[in-house]
Amino acid sequence: MTPSLWEVLFQWVNVAGYLVALLSSIVTLSLFLKKVKGKKQRQWELRSLAMAIVSIAVALLAAVGLWYSQSKAASDKDRQIVVLQGQLKEEKEKIQNLERETTASLQRVAALAAPPTLSFDPVTYIKTPFGTTITLTLKPSRNEPLGQVVLQAQITSGSEARILHFLPGPSFLVKERIGADGKSATMFFTPMSPTDVRAHLELSASCTVAVTGDHGLPMIEVKVP
Repeated sequence: MTPSLWEVLFQWVNVAGYLVALLSSIVTLSLFLKKVKGKKQRQWELRSLAMAIVSIAVALLAAVGLWYSQSKAASDKDRQIVVLQGQLKEEKEKIQNLERETTASLQRVAALAAPPTLSFDPVTYIKTPFGTTITLTLKPSRNEPLGQVVLQAQITSGSEARILHFLPGPSFLVKERIGADGKSATMFFTPMSPTDVRAHLELSASCTVAVTGDHGLPMIEVKVP
């Protein structure tokens, strides 16, 4: 860093102060060697005292100049450290913000890359001559083809109830499998549209049935009146 005008000035004051102090010492020594008696003795003493005072004043001035120069240099270093610390903090915050944005972007990409999930909408009931049919409506997380969907149903209470049919809405490649005891069933189907995913479960009597499936479907229990 280029020294300022004040720094250069005080450096020259320091040098001048030391030179004057040296000259004052030389003059004082010369006076000691040339002292005379009487009035000249008194003049010599006054002159020596004055020179000593001047020497002390100049030495003090030089010391003050040196102290100020060193203090200013230290203050400049402190200011530089504070500025660097502020810049480091700003860069650290930028890196942290970039990391958060990168993490959020990766999460969004992962969510888009993952297959769509399904969730249950409210269940509806229809009474039939053979019992009760419940309609399960499934809502996809994104409007994208789902591929094959697998649903499973299990009667958990109601000893007289049986599963009569387990069929989907408009779909391709439908496979229905009902257990020999009529208490469980599995259905495979490929919905024609991701916006119209339904399943119809026909039961012979009142019961409680648990339904679950793939595509992230949670298990629900349905009380069939």
